[in-house]
Amino acid sequence: MAKILIVDDSSVIRESLKGTLAGAGHDVLEAPDGAQALKLVMATPDIELILTDINMPNLDGFGLCREILNNFPAGRKAPSAIALTTESSAEMKQKGREVGIKGWLNKPHDPERLVLAVNMILEKRKNEVGK
Repeated sequence: MAKILIVDDSSVIRESLKGTLAGAGHDVLEAPDGAQALKLVMATPDIELILTDINMPNLDGFGLCREILNNFPAGRKAPSAIALTTESSAEMKQKGREVGIKGWLNKPHDPERLVLAVNMILEKRKNEVGK
């Protein structure tokens, strides 16, 4: 289906998400923080979606998405992003929209809801024209 990058500083959460998404047929990559995720995204042109925590060391989820939004190579379609976090305030969600986050899910994740959200964002991405 799609290549998805999971970014979370908790290895337990990454493993749980990986099991859910791989079970739904997706190819899953992992990174423990935004800095490593950014390197991976820039080096891997076929990542379609990033599922990121917000609060992480080195580079948080907002910083990761901001860097991708502002510095993604011309001619490549940037991956879409979904936040999966304990944060839920309207201010945090607005900040996420400002850096290109397309969806917001709260931890702990519901596997069914996660797969539905991922598939919805991927479908929207596929239907975008010229972006």
